Order: sequence, then structure tokens, then C-alpha cells
Amino acid sequence: MKKYILALATLPLAAFGFTDSDLDGVDDSVDRCPRTPFFVKVDRYGCPLQPVKKKKIPGKFYLKVGTAYTKDNDYNNTLTNLTLGYSYNRFYFSIRTKYYIYDSARSKGGLGDTYLFGSYTFKIEKLLATPGLSVKIPTADSDFGTGKVDFIPSLTLDYYLTKRLDAFFYYGYIFRGSDQYGDNYTVSFGAGYRFSKPFYMSGSFDFDKNGSNYLSLFGIYRFTSKYYTTLNYSYGINDKATDHYISLKLGVKF
Repeated sequence: MKKYILALATLPLAAFGFTDSDLDGVDDSVDRCPRTPFFVKVDRYGCPLQPVKKKKIPGKFYLKVGTAYTKDNDYNNTLTNLTLGYSYNRFYFSIRTKYYIYDSARSKGGLGDTYLFGSYTFKIEKLLATPGLSVKIPTADSDFGTGKVDFIPSLTLDYYLTKRLDAFFYYGYIFRGSDQYGDNYTVSFGAGYRFSKPFYMSGSFDFDKNGSNYLSLFGIYRFTSKYYTTLNYSYGINDKATDHYISLKLGVKF
């Protein structure tokens, strides 16, 4: 009984010896953050625990989804395409595939080929030089591809005449795995202008080894720092070229 009374007598002394003004469980004498909100978790010094920061993957990812339409005399097709890209410093890699919704020459749709692409950009004052390599993986249905692997090395040169105006040149050579169509090359040169921070447009003249000549327009509009859309239109200016090609894509950067 005496021990019980003694414990009750010393309890108030122990309680008054521990003071916790902000009720975080840390005595005021060692509390380095004395006014911590009630529901915030604290460390042994009474300061809020810092959330564990997740390590971010370096670089940026790009996801683009789009549709395209081709018209030439009595022939036309409609397709969808999907591209996943990744950039790190001056490197860029992507994988792109497509699916033909309808092709008038075959009266049906089907899976198209898949392309792997990689490039590296050099900067020399106002000039950007980008060598790249695209590899066609034969994923297409038999009616929409040759079933062979193609290699397409390329070079893009982009020179900034002013902060808004640039001139560019592209050359790509297609080493075909199939002898059905033979090798080919494509050349494009033109200029572009940035009308505002989110809006850029360019025009170009394009031709290939087979004698097809095109005039093309390209535009990109950035809704936010993450979301953007692109529009591309090509017009065939001779008999060997496809009459019309138009493509619309929506993209997100994350």
C-alpha cells in the first residue's frame, strides 16, 4: 500500500518533468521544431520527417498516337500509328508501329511494319547535325510488307538563321532486304519559322531516287509543356508521286 501511494505521489512530478507543447511526443527541451502541426510525423528531434524522394529516370519519354490518310488516283488507305520515344542528353531512341484500318488495293486492313530508330545530335554553333539509323522490323501481315529487314541510315542538318527561323536538310538511304523494289534514297530541304513559343511551321521540297517529287508542310503546336500535336501534309507534284498524304498526331512528354 505504501508503494502504491509513493507511486501516485511521484507521478505528477514525472508528468510535470516532461513538457510537450505541440503534442508531437518530443520533449520541448530537445524539440528543434516546437510548433509542428499535430498530425505531422516527426523524427527524434521533433522535426517533420522528409518524404522519401523517388529516383527519377533521367531523360524524357514521348508517346505519340496518330492517324494518316493517303490518296492517289483510285487508291487510298487509312492507318493508325503509335510511337514511343526516349531522349537523354543528345541521344534519341524510338519504336514506331502502324496498323492499316483500310487499304483499297487489298479491300481490308492489317498490321504494318515496326521501325526502331536511334540518333545523336551534334551542335556546332548554330548548326545541329543529327546522324541516325532506322531499322525496319518485318511485323506486317503478308499483304502489307515484304517480310524483310530494311536499314535506313540518315543525316539531318538544321541551321538556325535567327532565333525563330531555321533551314534544314535531310538525306536518308534505304537498304532494302527485298529485291522486289530495290534500294532507294529520299532527300528533303526546306525552312521553318516559330511564330510563337508554342507554334512552329515548316515547308519543304522532297524527292527520292524513283523520281517522286513532293511539297510538304509540317506544323507543331504545344498546348502545354507536356502535351502537343503535329500535322503533316504532302502533295505530289508529278505523276510518280502519291497525290495526297496527311497525318495528325497527338503527343505527350513525361
